[in-house]
Amino acid sequence: MPRETPDCRACGLCCVCNWDQDSFCDLLEEDEKRLGSRILRGKVVRPTPFEQLAAELDGKYVPASIKTHWVEQTSGPLKGISICSCVFLRGSLLKKVSCQVYEKRPRVCRVAVNPGDRTCKIIRKMTENLLRDS
Repeated sequence: MPRETPDCRACGLCCVCNWDQDSFCDLLEEDEKRLGSRILRGKVVRPTPFEQLAAELDGKYVPASIKTHWVEQTSGPLKGISICSCVFLRGSLLKKVSCQVYEKRPRVCRVAVNPGDRTCKIIRKMTENLLRDS
């Protein structure tokens, strides 16, 4: 019997932050081009000139990144809980979610977690344990 691949549209846990943070994921230059300035307007954290200078002195690069926001869950098993998530995530975690930029999402979102892979299973298992223990 084949194993069923988890439905991302009924989860969304890979798009949330474990703590309060300003940004969710890094943007490569090609990500910014693909998404376009209209979509990204007001939804990107850019490094300060000081951060850019410090990184350059260390031979590193500081990318822009997608912002986060706090959203209270209005339904599902996490109803009433405020979650820090990617600004493009919509809906209620573990019930019904969508990504406003799914087809154009950044590279990191395309490769970091795939439905049913090891990372997906770890994220889901941790959440199941938290819900069971609360």
